[in-house]
Amino acid sequence: VRKASTNGLIAQEIISQESENKGLLKQAATKEALAQAREMVLGRALFSNYLKSKGLTDDKQMQAQIQAEYEKVKAATVGVKEYHVRHILVENEADAKGLISTLSKDVGKFDELAKSKSKDLGTATNGGDLGWVSPQSLVPEFSKAMQTLSKNELSKQPVKTQFGWHVIQLMDDPRNVEVPPLEKIKGKIFDVWQRDKFQEMLGELRNKAKVSVN
Repeated sequence: VRKASTNGLIAQEIISQESENKGLLKQAATKEALAQAREMVLGRALFSNYLKSKGLTDDKQMQAQIQAEYEKVKAATVGVKEYHVRHILVENEADAKGLISTLSKDVGKFDELAKSKSKDLGTATNGGDLGWVSPQSLVPEFSKAMQTLSKNELSKQPVKTQFGWHVIQLMDDPRNVEVPPLEKIKGKIFDVWQRDKFQEMLGELRNKAKVSVN
């Protein structure tokens, strides 16, 4: 271990000396990259110091914070439904009405028509299937129309959104949103918590900062 550590330090020194000899430290791109790296290191150090000053680096306190955030997520999903839908997106109302006319006679063609007609390339190859989605994750017009449908029902009229004209079908009965166990999403919750705390730190710094504009 000592030998590997020594070799690593030697390699770093060799690279540093050679870079300086070749004048790389004077190049604009190198200076910019070093400045960005410096800002990142200082940012991480400042944030770590901020958390420490708030008493948020203690493991027990950190776990309590994550648990609290998890409870907020659970509370926010109480009574929230999600819907399994598929759609076909086209450019104009006439095309959408034509699709509805065809599908009202044979809804079994939905998959085929989505693959050949839909402008939503992200879902077209999957027959227009959006999977299980919450109303909050969709544009209001689509969300409103989706929530009026019953299982297997096709929208009777095209739905216009900023993306174009949609033909929508509800695939299953709505279901309650289920929050995964804490252990499965602890990492994501921690990431969100860190981001919120970082923004909180920036807000406090802005309030204290004195910036003069000439």
